[in-house]
Amino acid sequence: MVIDSYQAAIAKEVRGAPRLKRRGFNYYLYLEKREGPKVVHEYIGNVESDKAIQVSKSIKKRKEYQALLKKAKANLNDVIQDYSPDQINDILNAKTQKIIRNDSKLNDKEILSIKITKIEKTLSRRKIHEI
Repeated sequence: MVIDSYQAAIAKEVRGAPRLKRRGFNYYLYLEKREGPKVVHEYIGNVESDKAIQVSKSIKKRKEYQALLKKAKANLNDVIQDYSPDQINDILNAKTQKIIRNDSKLNDKEILSIKITKIEKTLSRRKIHEI
């Protein structure tokens, strides 16, 4: 599902908040993160170093994925509020049965995957129409 893929992508990226500290005439990047009750500042390097640039890009990606995850959860809540569970199930079963008739060799896992894909497509179409 989309939500799981966003959560997995977020988990792969660097965690922490970037902090710049000035030492003399140079600026250095530190990652501020929580380890239990403590706040730890991890030294990354000079802001112009390759490692600092890479960490900054990773943090930016993580924030983008977090925003997408938030939107996906909001979309899912909209669908849940607009339709009863029986209505959602009826819609999915009708669409899935149509696909199964065309390809009767599908197993249960493939059918579930088709249902999830249908939900995601429905969500994206409904948001496009609202805008």
